[in-house]
This record gives sequence, structure tokens and C-alpha cells, in this order.
Amino acid sequence: MRHRANTFFHSFADRLTPMTFTLLCLIISFLFNSWRPIEVSAAGTEDNRIWNNGVAVQDEVMLELLHFRQADARWASVGMGVSQKSIGEYGCALTSLAMYATNIGVDTDPERLNLMLGDDANPVEWEAFAAELGYRLTHKEDSIDLHNKLVSKEYVEDTVVRSLSEGKPAIIGIWNSESYWTHFIVAYGYRYEDGNYVIYVRDPSVNNDYQTLDEIDPVWAYYRLVVLGE
Repeated sequence: MRHRANTFFHSFADRLTPMTFTLLCLIISFLFNSWRPIEVSAAGTEDNRIWNNGVAVQDEVMLELLHFRQADARWASVGMGVSQKSIGEYGCALTSLAMYATNIGVDTDPERLNLMLGDDANPVEWEAFAAELGYRLTHKEDSIDLHNKLVSKEYVEDTVVRSLSEGKPAIIGIWNSESYWTHFIVAYGYRYEDGNYVIYVRDPSVNNDYQTLDEIDPVWAYYRLVVLGE
């Protein structure tokens, strides 16, 4: 087989003019030397783009959801669950979940969601909310989990962008490594700008009023990630 292949090659080469043969060799050399594999990062991105199921996600996604404030006078003093801690002071998780609920068509607000969840309103029992509406948790990660991935900023942001590209907001829990306070926000959109993804959030608090994840001080770390799906 090798002899026949070599015979074919020499027969083909003999039929070419010297100039044509030289040009063909130059083209082959150029193609060989200019080829290089596509560099893809460990996070599954090319040129910092995020991929989902083998396809690069769209450059921009903005999902619709209402923006509630936990300190709103209509419910700020309302007690939650068994603890009866007030929504205004401790209801960032409940208020974030109420915002999330409006995206999936639930007519609610922090006060009404508090009544619906009852004892599961504080601390929020995410599974109880999902079960009430016939949903399931596609993501529920906690910093206390074994092999915790939330220590990786890239992992969290990649997961959030992929979820948003599928039409699902993400509830993000953060904790302050100095004061040990915790807080919750909702990611509702992103935009690809200058090789990076800007992730937009709704903050139930008026103290910080974060607009994007990039605005959050590094003293805050990710400690919970919740996404619902049908």
C-alpha cells in the first residue's frame, strides 16, 4: 500500500510544472505553519466567551422581574416564620425569592410570599417554595458542601451566565469575611463587553444597592447559589 501511494505521489508531482509544484509546496507549508489549536480555558470558554451545550451563549440577556426592597414600609416590620425576625432587617433572602417568583409568573411580594411559606419563610426553605409551585432546584450549592465550588469566582459567574442564557435568574448568597453578615441578591441579566460578562443584579437592600456583581467588595464571598427549573 505504501509503495502504491508513493508511486501515485511521484506520478502526480511529475505532471506539475516546476513553478506550479513550488507554489503548491509554499501553500502547504503556509497552512501547516499557521495552523494552531483553538485555545479553550478550563472554564469552557474561547476568548473569554461562555459556552452552553456546545454553543456560545448570546451576548446579552435581560430577564423581567420586579424589584422589591426589604425595607419597604408595606412589609418592613412584618415578622417571618418561626423566628419572627422582621423582613426589613433580615428578609433579604425572602425578598430575593419574591423577586425571583415574579419572573416565573407568580403574583406575589415579600409579605404575601412570607404568608405562603409560613414557617419556611425564615430561614428560607428553597425546596418548599419550589415544591409549592411544581418546580425543582436545578442548582442549590452551599459553601459548607463537600468539594465546594463557590470559592471559585469564575465557576459562580459561568454558572450564573449559563442559567440566565436559559431564561432562569439566579439567587446568590454572599457573606462578609470580616463581619460574618450574609446577604442575598438576584442576578437577572448579563452583557458581554470587552471580552468579559457584566452580570446585573437586583439588590433588596438600600444600604449597598448593588447593580452588578463587579460592584461587590472583595470582602464579600459567594456562599450560596440557587436556581429553579421546571
